[in-house]
Amino acid sequence: MKNFLNSLLFKVLFVSLGGIALFFLLKDYGGEQLLNDLKSIHSWIFLLLLTFVPTLCAYAAAWWLVTDSQFSLRQLPLFFRLTVISIAWNNLTPFLKVAGEPLKGLMLAKQLQIKDRERVAWESTIVYNYVHLLGTVMAIFVAAVAVLYLISFPLTSTMKLLVMVVALVTLVMIALGLALPYSRFLKKLPLNFFCRHPYRVTIAILLEVMARFVEGLTFYLAFLILKNPLPFLDASLLEVGRTLIDNIFFFVPYQVGSREQGIFFFLTEILGRDSKGYLGAAMIYRLVEVIWVGIGYLLFAIQEFYLRRRPRAFA
Repeated sequence: MKNFLNSLLFKVLFVSLGGIALFFLLKDYGGEQLLNDLKSIHSWIFLLLLTFVPTLCAYAAAWWLVTDSQFSLRQLPLFFRLTVISIAWNNLTPFLKVAGEPLKGLMLAKQLQIKDRERVAWESTIVYNYVHLLGTVMAIFVAAVAVLYLISFPLTSTMKLLVMVVALVTLVMIALGLALPYSRFLKKLPLNFFCRHPYRVTIAILLEVMARFVEGLTFYLAFLILKNPLPFLDASLLEVGRTLIDNIFFFVPYQVGSREQGIFFFLTEILGRDSKGYLGAAMIYRLVEVIWVGIGYLLFAIQEFYLRRRPRAFA
């Protein structure tokens, strides 16, 4: 009981801190302005929802590639559906967002029609999550290098140092992350998939890196709707920055406040852009996320209904 109360107090504390941060952001931005931003969505909502599809397709294809079963393009819709469902269930855990990961293994085990499908499903889930982590870290490294050396952003000396630290830390993480699966200690563990299928793993990681930048489509369209257009490259870098902030502040439930502050920081301090519309764009992004969560729960309900009536009919 004491542990539960401590955990509850911890959650309430960070929710409160995030809420306070969001309150001051909203105070500066203006509540009326935010309402006007959200009203401007109108018929754009369908296109906004579609901006998530390329990223979800990349995630699904990467997971499909690291599943040790017979390859068939007909499986891709299955992996897409399970990806949407697992992301929806991840949102049940507002801190680390991992509730959907065990469900991935359970759902895939039900759908695969191969020998030893439980082992294959769980190994696939473990390998995919490792690939997803590597892809995220690599995307942050690529973005940091682009900001430092490939694009002329007006960075102050402090910001240059900060971005260089991020690049160095992520480079070390990438080196360690790529070396670990080839360690002799992991020969009989799921990560030995890296040794058995290096080409499939490489393509999967590249898909994950690409997914992070393509996800910038949502910010690109959001700022376009708000009549403060960003170049697509800037929107992609902003999305990678959003990912970095979300991971740093994983302990803030749903990153309330921290995400919005992070978007403002990256937009103004790193990209050197006007902050106009940043809170509206952040809220539009959250709205798209929430709707896709709803789609995920709906797909899960339909899937379970069909599986109960006709086992594996949904495969």
